[in-house]
Amino acid sequence: QRVLNNGITKYGLMPTERTVVDQSSSIAYDNLDDYSAGHTSPAPSLYAEIEANTFAHLTTGAHMVSGSSQGRLLTQLASMSREGRILELGTFTGYATCCFLEGAG
Repeated sequence: QRVLNNGITKYGLMPTERTVVDQSSSIAYDNLDDYSAGHTSPAPSLYAEIEANTFAHLTTGAHMVSGSSQGRLLTQLASMSREGRILELGTFTGYATCCFLEGAG
């Protein structure tokens, strides 16, 4: 896969606004989040509800929700943990916690 058109996220930590070309299927994605979503299973509806409640009730901190791409990664990592043991230090609205529980379960 090739990555073109570097950009910076709203956090300034890593490039995100890119065109990602999947060589195996000749599909171009607008950014890494779209690429990730195209190659993972959809998140259960609970996560959309958590995001909606966060945006409705905690608008100033809504940007801190993990989101679908990170959540799917956290679920995958949790599923590889030994005996389902996970230590999470701190939580915001429980999005990442639910991802960990889903993966460990």
